Amino acid sequence: MNRKALAIIANLIITLAMGGAELASDQTIKSDTFYRLHRVAVSEQGIFILDQGRKTVDHYSLAGEYLESMGAEGQGPGEFVEPQNLLITGDTLWVLGHTMRRIVKFVDGQFAGAIQMQSMPISFSRIGTDFIVGHVFTPTFLIKYNHQGQPLDSSRHQGASRKKFKNSPFPIFSALTHMTASRSHFYLTYEYKNAVEKYSPELRLKKSAKIAKRLKEPQVKDGGNNQWYIDGDAIAKDIKYSVGKVYVLWMAQIEQVECEGLSRISIFDENLKAIAEMDLPDCVVGFDVFRGKLYGVCNEPEPRVVVYHLE
Repeated sequence: MNRKALAIIANLIITLAMGGAELASDQTIKSDTFYRLHRVAVSEQGIFILDQGRKTVDHYSLAGEYLESMGAEGQGPGEFVEPQNLLITGDTLWVLGHTMRRIVKFVDGQFAGAIQMQSMPISFSRIGTDFIVGHVFTPTFLIKYNHQGQPLDSSRHQGASRKKFKNSPFPIFSALTHMTASRSHFYLTYEYKNAVEKYSPELRLKKSAKIAKRLKEPQVKDGGNNQWYIDGDAIAKDIKYSVGKVYVLWMAQIEQVECEGLSRISIFDENLKAIAEMDLPDCVVGFDVFRGKLYGVCNEPEPRVVVYHLE
């Protein structure tokens, strides 16, 4: 049997085993101090939980024991106004601040500097020592910075703006992205477009795919004060790369109720070929994948971190 046939059979087995199945949580992390959780990053160093309400990052061990907190509300060194995302490299934690336009660096829990952005960042990933940053409120869609914050390259081209994926009626929102990276490429998904994309480190689009093939493109129901909902369509919330797979968190939003449409995970290979899809029993708004487990942050009915076995 040739390799192509074996790959088809392998993907079919995975899809039958996981596609459409609902994962069950086997661990929960709760705290009376949690307020509005937004993102989570997991490594051998532990679990790092971004609390957008308290403007802090809480550090827990992999066993769920509280270790320390980093950051605070404010505009000073190591402080945040609107923390948006985080990632870990070795003993270093990077936190993306939207309003203050900077990436804040913590080493071993201590503030170690910041990288200033040209405009408001909304998402970021890291390839080698360079940062790929998605921006909003500017025609420049992507900017690559070196470790000192100097711009290296930029792009105004949004891959999902092509005919294959229709534009959002409000271009300012079409740039809302989430990012992740492997060693050689980075991947992004759009909040209001049913699209996941693969880019080279030179910001060149390599591949596009739909998150959910059975759903339609977004249709605006009410544009007043930007309070609009997308009935029955894929609303991407987060994306992660792990061990040769790309995981996209999304939900089918219904009438502006964020989790009424149920949180879902779509899994792709490195070339964005769909592998599987699964339902999450909790309202997950951000996640990470580490050692065969999916760590999700929730706010309904209470703030907490839930852990699912993927393997």
